[in-house]
Amino acid sequence: MFGKGKPPTRIDLAARVKQVTAKTRPPRNRLHLSPVQSGLTVKPFFGRPTEVITPAQRAIMLACDVRSAAGENIDPNPVVKLFTPDGACAWLLTELDPEDPDVAFGLCDLGMRFPELGSVRLFELMAVRGALGLAVERDVHVTATRTLGEYADAAMKAGAIRA
Repeated sequence: MFGKGKPPTRIDLAARVKQVTAKTRPPRNRLHLSPVQSGLTVKPFFGRPTEVITPAQRAIMLACDVRSAAGENIDPNPVVKLFTPDGACAWLLTELDPEDPDVAFGLCDLGMRFPELGSVRLFELMAVRGALGLAVERDVHVTATRTLGEYADAAMKAGAIRA
């Protein structure tokens, strides 16, 4: 993720988050790669993909993206944690793109021991199923106590998100 050498310090992690955001938002005219490539089962999803995010969480995530797009050097706490109840996948999300509210940014872990900062399409997440066929859910028992950068540092050391 960070290339060769040691990971960035906390001071420049927010700048790195901004760089990754700019690089990982999928172009509108190209196919976006999804977590399905990790070997998870995909079933058709009929419904609204944003049902896993409450309206209050949605407003906070949109506000974080506006601040980030305005050039503020922020490292917000994750707003929502999504996970597969029967798998090792987890997503700690902080921002929603106002131009395309289906695209969220945060710390993504597909259960392959390589968590990374990046963007994900909520609609594609809703189609993901774990080993027992269970859908992605919001973890209602998690309240973020650290910033996204701190969770990212810990996850990269541990090889998984621990929240």
